[in-house]
Amino acid sequence: MAKIPQKRNWVMFLILSTTAALYALNAHEQLGVSSTYPHDPLLAGITTHMAMQTLKSHNKWVYAISISPDGETLASGSYDGKINLWNLQTGKLRATLNAHEDAVSSLAISSDGQTLVSGSWDNRIDLWNLQTGEHLHTLDEAEDDVSAIALTPDGKYLAASAADKNLRLWNLKTGELIRIQPTPEDVLSLAFSPDGQTLASGSRDGVIRFWQREQLALTFSLEGHKSAVKSVSFSPDGQYLASGSQDQSVKVWQRHQGKLLKILKGHTEPVLSVAFSPDGRSLASGSYDRSIKLWQPLSGKPLGNLIGHTKSVRSIQFSPDGKKLISSGSDATIKIWSTITINAKG
Repeated sequence: MAKIPQKRNWVMFLILSTTAALYALNAHEQLGVSSTYPHDPLLAGITTHMAMQTLKSHNKWVYAISISPDGETLASGSYDGKINLWNLQTGKLRATLNAHEDAVSSLAISSDGQTLVSGSWDNRIDLWNLQTGEHLHTLDEAEDDVSAIALTPDGKYLAASAADKNLRLWNLKTGELIRIQPTPEDVLSLAFSPDGQTLASGSRDGVIRFWQREQLALTFSLEGHKSAVKSVSFSPDGQYLASGSQDQSVKVWQRHQGKLLKILKGHTEPVLSVAFSPDGRSLASGSYDRSIKLWQPLSGKPLGNLIGHTKSVRSIQFSPDGKKLISSGSDATIKIWSTITINAKG
C-alpha cells in the first residue's frame, strides 16, 4: 500500500504589485488575477495567474484526471476511490462512480472517447463506458497497487505499472493480457510516444527507460535525475520527452539521441506532473509546492506561474484545443486555467 503523504500546515501570501490587473475570463464573469513581481529576483518578469474556474465535488485528494478527445468530458479520480465525470464546457458534474475500494491512481480515455480506464491502489484496472458510467470490464488484477496506466494513441493497447515491479500490456479491445515484463525498479509514471511504438517509464531510481511496445523490450535508458521520476510526457511530434522528479527539477530530453537539452528549475518541492501543450510550444509542470509553472520547453524560458491550489498539484493536462489547462490537487479541487489569457499576459 502506498504511503499517505504527511499533512502540511502552511500560509500563502499573494502580493499584487501596482501593475496587477483584473480581467474577465468567461461569460459567467468568473475573474482571474494576474500580477508581476518586478522587485523579486526569483520571479522578475514572470506573471502569476489565478484559475478562472474551480470544480468542487471530491472530498479527498484528486490524484488523476483525463480529458476526452473532443474536450467535452473531464474524468477525475480521488483518494476515496470515486471517479467524477464532468462536462468540461460548463463545469457541471455529470456522474459519480463508486469505482474502487482504494485510491484512483491513474485515468486514461480511449481515442474514440468511448472508454475510460482507471487504475487503483486496490490492484485493479477497470474499464467504463464514458458516456453512461457503466462498468464494462475488470482486467486481470495486478499483484500490487497500480501506479500508472497509459493508452496508445490509437486506443488499441493499454500499459500499466504496479508496485510489484512489473509492466503489463493488454489488448484493450479483447482484454487479453499480452505480456508481463519485470522492471529493475518501481515504475511511477508511463507515457506512450505519439506513434504508439515506444513506452516511456519513470522509476523510483530516477531512471527513465524506453520500451519497445510489442515485446516490452528495453531499448535504452536516460539517467540524470537524482531521485524518483514522478511524471513523463512526450512532445506531440515525439521528438522530445519531459520528465518531472522528486529532485524538484523538470528535464527536457531529445528522445532519439538521449540528449539532455534543458533543466528547468523553479519548483521548491517535488514535481508530480508534467504535460506538453498540443502544439508542443509550452510545457506545464505541477508540484508539491502547490504551484504550476509554464515553460518554453526548448529554450527553458519561464512563461507563467499559476497559483490557486492550497495543497500539492497532483495532475495536469491541456485540453485538446490547447485553450485550457486543467489541474487537480490534494486540496480536493480541480482548477481550470485559460491558456489564452496566460499567453497574452506572458
